[in-house]
Amino acid sequence: MENKIKNGVNYDYIVALINRGDKVAVEEFAINRHYQEMTRALELLEDETADACDVYNAISKCLFSNLYTYCLAHEYTDSYINPISPVDFDYFSYRKLLNEAIELRVANKLKLLSKDVQNKRDKIEEARKSAWEDLYYKIYKTKKKLVDAALPYIYAYDYENALINYNIAENSIIFSHERCGDQRNNKFRENNIEHKINDDISVKISTNFCFGSSSYFHVTVIYKGIALLPYSVWVRYYYAGYSQLLGCTRSYKNKRESWHNCMNFLEKFINSALQDPDSFIHNEVMYEINGLIEGLEEIFNYDEEKFEKELLVKERPGDERYIGIIGVWYALERDEQQYKIAPKEISMIYKMEKISGALRFLDSLRKIKEIYAEVSDVIERIIEMNRLIYPQVEAAIPPVEQEIRKLNSELQPLERRLNSCELSFARIDNKLQIRIKGVFDKEEKRKIKETFEKNNPKYIELRDLIDNLRSEKYDLENKIRKREEVLKKLNSYKSLILKYTI
Repeated sequence: MENKIKNGVNYDYIVALINRGDKVAVEEFAINRHYQEMTRALELLEDETADACDVYNAISKCLFSNLYTYCLAHEYTDSYINPISPVDFDYFSYRKLLNEAIELRVANKLKLLSKDVQNKRDKIEEARKSAWEDLYYKIYKTKKKLVDAALPYIYAYDYENALINYNIAENSIIFSHERCGDQRNNKFRENNIEHKINDDISVKISTNFCFGSSSYFHVTVIYKGIALLPYSVWVRYYYAGYSQLLGCTRSYKNKRESWHNCMNFLEKFINSALQDPDSFIHNEVMYEINGLIEGLEEIFNYDEEKFEKELLVKERPGDERYIGIIGVWYALERDEQQYKIAPKEISMIYKMEKISGALRFLDSLRKIKEIYAEVSDVIERIIEMNRLIYPQVEAAIPPVEQEIRKLNSELQPLERRLNSCELSFARIDNKLQIRIKGVFDKEEKRKIKETFEKNNPKYIELRDLIDNLRSEKYDLENKIRKREEVLKKLNSYKSLILKYTI
């Protein structure tokens, strides 16, 4: 742990969404922090005249026997975390053992002096100072261990006191919680809260903090049992991970600052839904669906020139609507470079990916069709576009397969030649290794190598040839790997179209 006091959400304040009559509002509740005690502990940590008892004295008023099941000792992306336990520090035992260790060292140091000076005060003080310096590495380690355990405990203590004092859990719709895990830990409601706006509309906040790569921070809007998805993101951004879009209405980065984006989204959404629920939901749903189909139509008619312009887009009006959705971004410089190398193929694959990938939304769109009949036309058009591009997908596969076969046919003789050269080189190198075996002097070993290489020009020739062949092999394997990735994509597009259109 860094030797500094953490700040921000859930350290300085708690963010909460509160009912305020006919609307909701985001509010911040200041945490009454034991800042002075923590600052003093950190000062004593760096004070080379202080020991762990001094640190403990500075913070003991904040340390109790409670166990806190909070993530405050960690980032939300950490894993395998434990609850924040009471600080384990035996003040009197530590003091006794430290004093005994110092006195023993002082006695040993004084024994080395002549008897006539052993009892002199300045010599005793000098021995004591030297003993302290000898032991300071261990003293510091104990101080550091104490501080590393105490700070998270104080964070949790102050955080929980704020929850209790403001009665946040009872008075809020949702607040910036610190619970580890997801809804399976049903002991805590914070991990999985669903708030009903009315009989038809609800918002669900789901988290799974401190589970490493499985951590998530989701908000899902549910209307008549149907989750509303940000469909238009699929075509709005150059890259959009469909798994994130299929899972929730918003997906936030696993960090405490994301609570602000989450709360602001909920405040705006809920207040708008409360004013005119039916119109609001209809407009929200159709905004996303229309954005999806309009984007698909545009991509369906892309030529290379239009695609090149798409690569240059780095911001669009309305992007603020999608703040917090992870796994989406505009084209990067590397995408522009790839396009310059193979413009026809890159633009073709982009079109196929977006149009075939939209098929994954059909199950959700068909549910919405039961409420809004106009979605039927969108579903049919997505299917039609995929049927139209299917021949292009099929036609794109054989040339890539043929190219992979050609590259593999070039790779095989190269590998055989490389293996042969490596065997020849190994036989010659074995002679060199025999000569330098048991030679430990670096200069002598260098001279033996120089003489050997001078007398064996084939050794140098083979070594250089092997380097060149390995480089050629690496380049070929890299080309094969990239072409196999393209083939894998094309086959996945083909499978999607067959699955949803036949």
